[in-house]
Amino acid sequence: MSAANTLKMLWALVWKDVVVEARRSYEIASILAFPLAGALTFSLLAGEGSGPEPLAFTLIISLLSTFFITTTSFTREHDKHTLQGLKTLPVPPAIVFAAKTVYSFFMVGIASLATLVCIWVFTGLPQVDIVATLLLVVLVGLNLSGISSLVSALTMYSEGKFLLIPLITLIYSFPVVLLSAAAIENLMLGETISRQLSTLALHYLVFTAFALLLSETVVGE
Repeated sequence: MSAANTLKMLWALVWKDVVVEARRSYEIASILAFPLAGALTFSLLAGEGSGPEPLAFTLIISLLSTFFITTTSFTREHDKHTLQGLKTLPVPPAIVFAAKTVYSFFMVGIASLATLVCIWVFTGLPQVDIVATLLLVVLVGLNLSGISSLVSALTMYSEGKFLLIPLITLIYSFPVVLLSAAAIENLMLGETISRQLSTLALHYLVFTAFALLLSETVVGE
């Protein structure tokens, strides 16, 4: 399969998920409600002088959004009996998994950026390195989207998936959360976060390689 055909198939699958999600306006509203409600809560806490750092709060909202988005990936395909249709497509399981990951990244990215925008509107953002902050948001989003897709694929056949999804997602996300917390602390102190960004990028590459290999079994079975 050529690279052009691979990208074409990947885009077709991602676009399919975006179109399907767009028809569920209530779910889009639910995803966007996280940043809005979170920003309002943050502004109230900040007004009392006890609010957390804006970037740390954004990380929390991104993680909570990931729990929800995980239930709209492979889990929904299985529940709606459309998974078999995906398996009959002339597409390798790894491409199907990659498409779900891109879709998840799109949704997590919207939640993260919406949170930052809402906090900026209500309370303003701290004076930090904008480029480093955006790189951190992107890398965290990439890691969380890969984790989301893998957890959704692993739990889609389980009867207790809605209990397992947040638990397993949190366990897999623990290294990302620790690295992000260290990076946010350095940003607030005006220090470089190149080491944390490099580690997050390496974690993403290793985890993605592992997930793609596993997807051949989990998605392709």
